[in-house]
Order: sequence, then C-alpha cells, then structure tokens
Amino acid sequence: MVLQQCDVFSEMGFQKTVHFERRQVQRGIRDQVVILALKFGRRFYEKGGDRVFFLGRRQLPQGIAPQLADRAQGTAVVVSADGSLITTFRNPDFSKTLRHRQ
Repeated sequence: MVLQQCDVFSEMGFQKTVHFERRQVQRGIRDQVVILALKFGRRFYEKGGDRVFFLGRRQLPQGIAPQLADRAQGTAVVVSADGSLITTFRNPDFSKTLRHRQ
C-alpha cells in the first residue's frame, strides 16, 4: 500500500501548517526531501522548544540517488514543540550558524 505524503507526516507525528506549505512551494522543496530531513537530519534545539532538523552532506543516507542528494543537501526544517512544521529552507552553510548557537 502506498501512503500519501501527508499520511507519512501524520505517522511521524508532524503536521504541516499553511505557512510551511507556502514556503515549501516557493522554495521548491519536495515532501520526499522534508521526510529525509526529519528522519536523518541533525537535530538542533531553539528557544521555546522549537527544533531544527538540518540535512547536511554527512547526514544523507547511503545509496540515495545523486539527484535527490543534490536537492536534499543543505535542507533545514523547523518544527514547533507541538509537532507543527513551521518552515523549510535550503542553506548549505546553515550547520555553521547552528554550531555557533549551541
């Protein structure tokens, strides 16, 4: 049985917000890339309980298609404490910024 992408997010305990969906479309970030970031991304905690999942080169799973790896590298997903997906963006240098915040 093939699950719809939104079912996958629900099963993972996340829920998309309208703002998240707008930013995802504007920035051309596919659901598949968001799922990779949530599953394999490095987790950072922000003030107020928000979490940032960052998918850098080192976090990419082995055997991933090269085209998908190029699209996924540098993706960040911000999740609120209640599991709402707040926003997503791409920034290959974002891990450097996060290291300074810890």
